[in-house]
Amino acid sequence: MRHVQRVLVAMMLLGLVLVLLASFRPWGASGSRERSSYALVAVADRLGFITPGLFTVLARSWFAVPLAVAVAVGLVLSNRILAAVAVASIVGCGAMAMAQTVERSPLLALDAVAVGRFGGMMAVLAGVATVLLLPSVTSRKEFNERSDPYAAVELGRAHGTNASTAVGPAAGRC
Repeated sequence: MRHVQRVLVAMMLLGLVLVLLASFRPWGASGSRERSSYALVAVADRLGFITPGLFTVLARSWFAVPLAVAVAVGLVLSNRILAAVAVASIVGCGAMAMAQTVERSPLLALDAVAVGRFGGMMAVLAGVATVLLLPSVTSRKEFNERSDPYAAVELGRAHGTNASTAVGPAAGRC
């Protein structure tokens, strides 16, 4: 990975961490009570503001944000950048949608909403830029060879010798 790609991946991860931290902070206030994003989703679901179907699935999936951030970090550490970008884009878009929903509601939106939206935008934009800067892949075979770390390893060969030749530090010495 080139230097620019490393910086973009770091920015993507920073955006995800901002979303994660903001998700636990208070997002909205009603009266004297402040609620985190998770509490807002739970209250909205309990009161029936979330219509059954796709919106229920999307709202309940917000509770998986910490797991999704951990998965994205693990994917980056295992050099699965495209998969990490996909996870980061989903989390980032969810954070932006959640922030927009809270700001359009009658609740008083707190500072964590802006932090969550900014982190979501940062994760999505840095992820997309990372994908755009990845080396082009011309064929499916080439993509599989690049993504499989064991594809280039030839079994039975070590440093240009074949399987019938002795391998080791004393090979070829008397």
